[in-house]
Amino acid sequence: MTRQVQCGPETLQPIVDSEVARGNSGGRWQVQPPSEPSYHFTYPLDLDAIRAEFDLPDCLQVWEWPDGRTSLGCTLTRCTVGGGPASQGRRAERARERWWEQQRRNPRPRRVIGG
Repeated sequence: MTRQVQCGPETLQPIVDSEVARGNSGGRWQVQPPSEPSYHFTYPLDLDAIRAEFDLPDCLQVWEWPDGRTSLGCTLTRCTVGGGPASQGRRAERARERWWEQQRRNPRPRRVIGG
């Protein structure tokens, strides 16, 4: 069974919050017509962590570019969360490592996005 969701900023905010908790820095939600809402992080998204933490609807597509940028976007609304190509600093790496250590020790049930 496929699960399609009209993803907007409020639907994707848990992913943004989790990326921040893993040490990714960014800005804020932006809307620049004619584009749809987007959130831009400095570092690439931890797509493995996002997949481990969340049950994503079928309408969310993942993009990975050769330069290191990553994005997650809704094919229905074009709302996106993107990560930049910058290398992570040590502080961000430690936050991400701590998140993965916790996940390995005590895996939590996946949270449903748009459910």
